Amino acid sequence: MQSDRLRIKLLEYHQRQNASHLWERLNQALGDAASSAKLVISPREQAPVGNATKPALTVYPETYLQMRELTQSVLDAIAADKWHITIVPEYPEIVLPAAILVGYLDNLLEEFEWFSVRPKRARTPYLWLDKDIDRQEYCLTVMGSTLTRCLYDHYEHIVLRDYGWNIPASESPYGKRHSIAVRLRRGQATTMACLLTLENTGYIADFLAQVKTRLGYLLKREMTWDYNTILDKPTQQWLRLSLHRPLTPSGALWRVELVGGDFLHTFREVSGGLVRERKIITEIVA
Repeated sequence: MQSDRLRIKLLEYHQRQNASHLWERLNQALGDAASSAKLVISPREQAPVGNATKPALTVYPETYLQMRELTQSVLDAIAADKWHITIVPEYPEIVLPAAILVGYLDNLLEEFEWFSVRPKRARTPYLWLDKDIDRQEYCLTVMGSTLTRCLYDHYEHIVLRDYGWNIPASESPYGKRHSIAVRLRRGQATTMACLLTLENTGYIADFLAQVKTRLGYLLKREMTWDYNTILDKPTQQWLRLSLHRPLTPSGALWRVELVGGDFLHTFREVSGGLVRERKIITEIVA
C-alpha cells in the first residue's frame, strides 16, 4: 500500500513537470482552439485496452473521414459535454469539448498518435484512438456492450455504403448465431471481417492451402476445405474468402470472414507473408 501511494505521488510529480510541455504540444495541434482545453492532474493507473470480462470491438477504417464519423457516433452514444483524454500516465489529462475533439481529431492523432477517451463520470476509458503516422492507418477500439453494438452498427453502414458489402447477409456455415454480424455486434472475441486486395487472384488457392496446412499442424487434425471455406467442425471455427469485385485484370478485392482464435491467429500469420501481394483495406475485429 505504501508503494502504491509513492507511485501515485511520483506520477503526480511527473504530470506537473510535464504540464507546460503538454500545453505546447496541444497548442501545436489545436491552434486557437487550445483555449477551450483544460489540463487536469490525474495520477491514475492507465487502463489496458480491452478486458476479458467485457465485449470489445476494434475497427481499422480506411480513411480519416470514416474514423471521424465512427468517433462521432461513439461520442453521441454517450452524450457527454466534455471528454477526458489520456495520452501517457506522465502527462496530465486533457479535458476537451466534444466538438473540438471531433473537429481536430486528425490534428490530435498526428501530434500524439494514440490516446484514450473517457467521460468525466467514468473511472476508465470508453474509447481508444490510434494512428500509425508512417502508414497513415487508423484504429478505433471501444469496450462494453452498448458501445460495441453502436460501433458495429455504424461501421456496418459505412462498409455497405463505401464498399457495397452487406455483412449481415453473409451466412455462417454453422447457422445464424455463429454469423460474423451477430458475433461482431456482441463483441465476441476472435471474430474478424475485412476487405483484402490480392494482386494475383490465382494466389487464393495457394493461400488457403497454407492456412489449412498451418491449422492442421496447430490443431493436430485435418480441416475441411470446401471451395473457398475452411471448417473445423469440432470447434465450429471457420474462415471464408469470397470474391467481392475485380480490380485489375489479374487482381481483385476479396471479403474475408472468420470465427475462432486459431483461425484468426493463422490468417494473420499466413497473410503476413503476403506483404507485396496483399493489402487489407478495412478491418473489424472482436
